[in-house]
Amino acid sequence: MHEAARETSKYDRIQSILINLYVFVDRRGVAGLRNDIIDLLAEQRGSGWPLLSGSTERVGIAFSCLPSNSTLCRYLIDEATFCWDGKLAMIEHLQDLPTEFTVEAMKATLKYTKKPDDVYMPDWRSRICMLHDHADDVEKTRCAAAHAVWFDKMIKMQRMEPVKV
Repeated sequence: MHEAARETSKYDRIQSILINLYVFVDRRGVAGLRNDIIDLLAEQRGSGWPLLSGSTERVGIAFSCLPSNSTLCRYLIDEATFCWDGKLAMIEHLQDLPTEFTVEAMKATLKYTKKPDDVYMPDWRSRICMLHDHADDVEKTRCAAAHAVWFDKMIKMQRMEPVKV
């Protein structure tokens, strides 16, 4: 197997495991682990990981096993909205994506393309805590403090390009 293909296959496996793990812990109400998975996905996206939303299978699992307003589903919609372009290999398979995902991604894309001179990023890019479940304000404050370095780096970014954290 070619090295690039092996690397892609490794990412595919890891990302699929993380989607399935998220579904598992969501069903069991383990908010802390859900938050950790979202952190990992966002951090790895920022480090240049392949798009999680670039797989019809992964998007399909998320949308068939979770409410469409779940944190992971919102993350996938935002990633597609801000990161997809015409070079995405799965673009020929858009019809295989869940309708809810496609509709919400299209609405978000249209919302953020109204002003072509402006650069948009999802809000969670600089405030990851908005994708977390926090028991109370104290936990939310601790979480924000723990992510201060991430926030500082993301605020300086103007689009979804990779950044090392």
